[in-house]
Amino acid sequence: MPRTHEILDRSTPRDTVPSTFLELAQSHEEVISACRSLATADLSPALLRQITRALDAHPADAPYRIAFLANVTSEPLPSCVNAVAACHGIATRSHIGGYNQFMQEILDPGSALHSFSPDLVSLQLSLDELEPDLARRFSGVSEVDRRDACGRILATLSDTVDHALRTTTATVLVANFPAPPTLQMGTADQKEGFGERELYLHLNLEMLRLFRSESRVRILDLDRIAAAHGTSSCRDARLYYLAKIPWSESLVPRIADEIVRHIEATRGATKKCLVLDLDNTLWGGIVGELGPEGIEVGRDHAAGQAFFDFQCRVADLKDQGVVLTIASKNNPEDVREAFERRPEMPLRLDDFVTTEISWGMKHESIRRIAEKLNIGLDSIVFVDDNPAECELVRQMLPEVTTVQLPGDPAEHVRALTTCHGFDRASRSTEDREKTRQYKERRKREDGRTGFARVEDYLHSLRTRLTIRPAGPQDRERIHQLFSKTNQFNVTTRRYSLSEVDEFLREERFDLSIVEAVDRFGDLGKIGLALVETESPERARVDSFVLSCRAMGRGVETAMMNFVKSEHLDRRGADLLVAHYAPTPKNKPASGFFDDQGFTLDSHSENDGSFYRLDSRDAAAVGCDWIRVNNSESQ
Repeated sequence: MPRTHEILDRSTPRDTVPSTFLELAQSHEEVISACRSLATADLSPALLRQITRALDAHPADAPYRIAFLANVTSEPLPSCVNAVAACHGIATRSHIGGYNQFMQEILDPGSALHSFSPDLVSLQLSLDELEPDLARRFSGVSEVDRRDACGRILATLSDTVDHALRTTTATVLVANFPAPPTLQMGTADQKEGFGERELYLHLNLEMLRLFRSESRVRILDLDRIAAAHGTSSCRDARLYYLAKIPWSESLVPRIADEIVRHIEATRGATKKCLVLDLDNTLWGGIVGELGPEGIEVGRDHAAGQAFFDFQCRVADLKDQGVVLTIASKNNPEDVREAFERRPEMPLRLDDFVTTEISWGMKHESIRRIAEKLNIGLDSIVFVDDNPAECELVRQMLPEVTTVQLPGDPAEHVRALTTCHGFDRASRSTEDREKTRQYKERRKREDGRTGFARVEDYLHSLRTRLTIRPAGPQDRERIHQLFSKTNQFNVTTRRYSLSEVDEFLREERFDLSIVEAVDRFGDLGKIGLALVETESPERARVDSFVLSCRAMGRGVETAMMNFVKSEHLDRRGADLLVAHYAPTPKNKPASGFFDDQGFTLDSHSENDGSFYRLDSRDAAAVGCDWIRVNNSESQ
């Protein structure tokens, strides 16, 4: 029987996956492969059922576990979330709580919820069930009672979420309340004291304020999703009356798509780099033919405004930490003149960390960009208007997420906005400084020339490290490093925010954060070491992580020298043990423990390599070009 990836024909329309592909799948990976070309809008009820059957027939070994708790009927949302997640390469498994049993399941340590051990708890509470009078007889409820009801709703949400956080390690995704399509008092509502519209606005705003500071709580913005879909199309009254299903069949895939975006954000599966075409992508027309003055971009006419707004959206992504690059078939001088002579463009050439402007193949340009930035191809999104260019990149670089822009530039912003991979759990200082950091890295790479010996170059960088105990202020960056670092990550363990909190709280864990500066600038928080004290005599290196932008200069050696000194000298352990678990991406860390003086204890193809270092054999490894400040402050 042919394998799925062998029978997929690229000539097949990208918005369809024949049921044969799913039926022939013989593993979860092949189901994922068959789903990858689909967008959320393509998931018809029939196709959703096909994907669900295929996923049930071939469950994943270690899926991301989602618990759906509600006071209404959750189905068919869980199966739709599983299907949408499969389309984005994520294996998920669902637990569906009992009808209106959300608090009982959370409070009972023996419940199916706790046996399931969810990574994410999705909590959706309907106002119809929480406060029926508000939903059905709003005009008959006094202003005082409306405010009291709001207080009860917020208290219920706060208590439920608080118990979920304390009894599970999951991230809690709590839905807000969509405003109804019509107001019970019509236009008079706007003059009503604490009217219906004001009540919904108040509830949703207070929810944002209530949970903003809790990193393990996220808001599922049903109000925005419903408004975008069309509030009058969000509910099927027959489904609600028959089965207490709150959402229409057409809205469910939109909600599922939003939930998957939150999953991607909490898992740290954020794309690092956006590779952009130029002609008919950043501006209208071909600059080599029309010249800088002839291209369309600006706010003085329709097409130019569309390209202007697209550049604004790209600039927003840059501000969120996405690195911008260019891959364009053009003359470099024409491109430079376009940016110089059209100052009204939101983007400047300086906003791009690196450019590949030539007449070569785009997939080769993208490879070179990945090599320059030292990132994986799966961290890249490529955007182009040319169908042939997009298809070639899909064929040659399937790891790259390729976005083909529609022919109408008015749809370009929507195409970029609906692309998955740019959502973040939050925006950190590291994210805001990403472009600067990558540019400084390019300067460091360029500075290698002119030195006869690598050691001379490393001395010239004047690298200074601060290694200190991690504190609560570092938790988001720590989570990012655990989630996103692949190359120098000895075990590639992906820890959740709740687990990071445990490392910061429990005395047996020593979590150190590493910051670096050199003569080119501040590299930020670039590494961490997590060591667990298993006994007074024995310490275990659980994780050892270094950002790719700090590799190649001996920082990892300085970090390990610190770990040896801290645990074998200062704390008096007799033995330091460590583990290297190989993955397709962490080969740069493969010989690390050997180089640091550890002895190989055991090795197997499945489990990797286990190492030990006796205190009597421990010695610092030379890297005198790095100065280390071991700060005890938090």
